[in-house]
Amino acid sequence: MRQYQTAQFGAIEYEDDSVVEFPEGLPAFEGETRFVLLDRAGTRPVIFLQSLSNPDLCFVTLPVALVDPGYRFHLPPGELKDLGIEGAPSLEDPALLCVAIVAMDERHTPAANLMAPVVIHLPSRRARQVIQRENVYSFEHPLGRKEGSC
Repeated sequence: MRQYQTAQFGAIEYEDDSVVEFPEGLPAFEGETRFVLLDRAGTRPVIFLQSLSNPDLCFVTLPVALVDPGYRFHLPPGELKDLGIEGAPSLEDPALLCVAIVAMDERHTPAANLMAPVVIHLPSRRARQVIQRENVYSFEHPLGRKEGSC
């Protein structure tokens, strides 16, 4: 078991097989290629994506299907071949974890990035943030607001 000191969680323990590799990094964080998924019982369904090279960098994510139960994922075949995914990926595939990064705007309103979800191929532990060019999703899909409310 390895240990890593984080800014948000203090010391965390993780196994090597829980590390997720981003071969290209994340947009605006290209140098960040190794993360560990933190799925904590007290904060579910939130999944934290903690950098293993920058203790201050931790992304809050949610499964896209929880943010939008009708979420339609589209990628041309071969787009994720470098992750070990063959053919057209599907959200129903248990080998895939597809999450949206959550951020707060200046009014402290949480929003999920459904336009560019993070796709993780669990068997290979490789991941990539993928822009959904064929869909009409937003980078700032509001969370916590009920239909018809302001």
